[in-house]
This record gives sequence, structure tokens and C-alpha cells, in this order.
Amino acid sequence: MMGDPEAAREDAERALELNWLDVKSLQLFAKLSDKETVELILDQFPNEVAARGWIRAAAISAVRTMFEFNRPQRGIDLVSDYCANTTDPAFNAEEADFWIGFGLLLLRRFDEAIVHLERHLDDERFGKSARLHLGECLFEVGRADDALRMIEDAYSDGVFPRAFNLFYFLLRFTGGRMRESWEEYRNRDFSRALARNFGNKYVQHLDEIPRDQSVFMIAEGGPGDELRFATMYPELSSRFSRLTITCEPRLWSILQRNFPSIRFVPTARWRKEMVPSDYATRRGIGDEKLIYTLSKEAAVIAETSDAFCSVCDVLADLRPDYSAFGKTQSYLMARPDLREEWAKKVRLQGVSELPNIALSWRSMLRHVRRDMHYLAVDDLAPLKSLDAVYWLFQTGVEDEEVADLKRLLPNVRLADPLDLKDDFEGMAAFLANMDCVIAPCNTTAELAGALGVPTIMFGRTRGSRWRARESGQDIWHPSVRNAFGEPLGNRAATVEAIVSELRLTLKQPAPAELAAE
Repeated sequence: MMGDPEAAREDAERALELNWLDVKSLQLFAKLSDKETVELILDQFPNEVAARGWIRAAAISAVRTMFEFNRPQRGIDLVSDYCANTTDPAFNAEEADFWIGFGLLLLRRFDEAIVHLERHLDDERFGKSARLHLGECLFEVGRADDALRMIEDAYSDGVFPRAFNLFYFLLRFTGGRMRESWEEYRNRDFSRALARNFGNKYVQHLDEIPRDQSVFMIAEGGPGDELRFATMYPELSSRFSRLTITCEPRLWSILQRNFPSIRFVPTARWRKEMVPSDYATRRGIGDEKLIYTLSKEAAVIAETSDAFCSVCDVLADLRPDYSAFGKTQSYLMARPDLREEWAKKVRLQGVSELPNIALSWRSMLRHVRRDMHYLAVDDLAPLKSLDAVYWLFQTGVEDEEVADLKRLLPNVRLADPLDLKDDFEGMAAFLANMDCVIAPCNTTAELAGALGVPTIMFGRTRGSRWRARESGQDIWHPSVRNAFGEPLGNRAATVEAIVSELRLTLKQPAPAELAAE
């Protein structure tokens, strides 16, 4: 946290030497090391558990680590090996069965996971977790009412404060209870930390803030979340004449230019899986819940403003139902000079008469809970059936991915020399020259939607449907169409749905339709 990665890495190595199976130590080490080294460590976990005599503490720690590091099948295999080899008197077959159920959930084998998890609803140790995981499984198999009852039952013990639950949010949102779902944000640990640290300055309802007051709001989440929620900025700007909002530093230029009546304060936000970049900006922030989002400069502004809240707090007031969404085709404009500059490059590097498609298939961040939404490069081969130029617009794209796509698809291009991580003005200018964008629910899709560029946003989970109208149009961005495969989650079906939507967007008939003509 203090900006000394070398010392942090040494400490993480020492922690691992003390206990190779400690998930917290390995998480810290993974932030500061390369993937290959982490993979070598994980490969040794079965041997390490065996060396410790297959005792419960070692086995369960190893299983949890495998799940955390996106290796659910290896975690399940470890549970089975544990059951076969242990003589530990602490061994509990019911606990092992619970972890198998959780692993099956991560593998998206929901029907099988349900069978395992249902056996543990009354267990004192992990019955509540079993209910929450079971609620997720029931949601994913389409049993929304049962899922909602299961999650509410998990919280019926009245133990507060409770954590934000994504599936509780999604169930109420897709059930038409949008205001209630947004109010979930007001129950988070983060919101309680704001109330603790800023007292009466912190408010959660717009109608509590007089229009003539100076108002300070903090943005949350990643850049994609911030771009999506920026759809509310015109309304907030018209409501408050003295409005200040924090922003991801990389978004400062594009936001300040598009919303000149709002003062934007660049404030780096750190994800917990990343190494903090500048701890000095956090000196004076004494609450762990705030340090990833709030800087000392932002805290001073909050303390000196008349009122202070999070952008997420006002969603319940500004987006209470479907009619409140998608009122404008776009709310961001690319810089005209950069847009023209990229127009020339696209014309020069593209293929005359062919449409230009920006292509993204995953997030830069990888995790078991993220990867279930995305596609792999090999999945994209059916896109070759369309006549188009595909511009690889994938942040953190790997050389092997580029080589494979050039092999799989014709007319593949790189958006050189564009920085797809930090240059949002350049990314906006590039996307404004595209005929269509293909992306999952990531920053690329949100930026394209905010610009009003035709976009096909694909999803592979039932949770992905929360923002799609019955027509398939996205509730946030009118220019975005949602694409889902049938069966949902199937990779080939997902790509088939993308191709179908792309043909409609580009007005290119399928080969069978051409033959019929």
C-alpha cells in the first residue's frame, strides 16, 4: 500500500515460505509476480497437502486457493483426493460435499451444484453460504422466485450489516423492483464507512440536497461503470449549479470536455487485485473501506462541501424504472481532430467498401467470476462468414491471441499505435469511426454505447440479461444490442447470436438467404 513493491514482494515470499497454502499470501504474491511463477506454485499444492498428511486445514486451504485462482476443477479434484487419503480425525464428509457443490457452481454446472448444496441448508457452519450459493444456481437455471426466497432466507437471521449481494440485486431488478435493487448500494460496507467518516455531510437521497448547495459526488467501480453511470451527469448538472465529481484520471479529459459545467477531480481508484500506484494520495484516509476509492484531496472536498454522496447512491432516485433509461442516443462526443485523424488511418489500413468492426472478447482482468462472461479467441472463428475488417480492440491482448485471430479471420487489423489501456480520448475517436463494435459487458462496450456507436454486447450468464429490454436493446445505451445464445452460456451459440445481430446491423444476408434469392 505504501508504494514499495520490492519490499512487499519479499514479505509475500517470506509469508509463502511459512505457509505455501495460505491464500492471502499467494494473492499478494500474485499481484507482484508473473503468472508462470504463480502457476508453478499452484502445481505443487497437491504434493504439499499430501506432505502434511492430508489434514483438513491444509486441504481446505488448498481447495479455496484453487477456486480463488480460477481452477475450480482442480479444486474439486483436490477435495476428492482429500476424501480418499485423509485419516485426519477432523475430516468431515459433509464439508467436502459442500466444497464440491461450490466448485460445480464455478464450473457453471448448476444442476449438479444444486444437488450438492441442497444437502447443507441446515448445517450450522456453512448453511448460510449454501443458501446464498444455491440462490445463485437457482437464478442461473431460471428459477427466479425460488432463488429470491433462498437468498432472503439466508438473510433472515437478521445479522447486520450484511454484504452487497449481486444476485439479490439482479433478482429484484429483473423482477421490476428497480428502485429496491438500487437501494442495495446504500446498504454496503462502503456506504456505512462514508457515514462513519463524514457524518451529516453524507446523504443518500437527492431530495435531501437543496439545489443551491455545493455538492460533491464520488464515482465508483471501474472505468466502464463510471462511463455507464455518466448517463446521469446531464441530469445532475442541471439540478446542481455547484457540482464536483471524482473521476478515474484517465477519463478526466473526456468527461471534463463533455460536461463543462461539472468540476471533475481526478482520483485514482484501485482494485483489490492490483498493486496501489500512489499511496501518498491516500495519507490521512484512516478507513480501510475507503482507501481504494477516496483520496485525501477528495476527502477534503467532501468535508468542505455542503453535501456529499456516491454516484451509486442516486441511482434509486434517477433510474427507478425502465422509463428513466436510455433517453438520449449518446452523451459523449469524441474529439473532432482525433476522430478525423483516426478516420484517415482506418481508411488507409482498412479495405475499401468493407465495414469496420472493433472486436473485444474479454476483460483485461481475469478471474473465475469474470471469465464465465467472456469468450476465447478460438470461439470467434464463425465471424469469418461476414465481409468485414476486424480491428482488435482488446486491452491487454496477447501475441498468441493476435496470431490465432489472424489465422482464424480474414482482414484482421491492430489499432496501432493506440494505447487501449490509458488513452480514452484516442479510444473514443477510434470507436467513433467504426461501423459496429463487438464486446462483452466491459469498458469497450460502455464507451461505444456512450458515444452512440452501434454495438453488439454479448453475455453468457443469466445475470447478463439484467440490462436488456425484451427487444434486445440495452436499457443504458440505445445504440447497443444485447446478444445471448441458446442455450445460454454455450460459447458456440453465443457467437452464433453475435453473427446474427451483426448481419442485421451490417445488412448482410446469411449465405442461405443469398442462395434462396
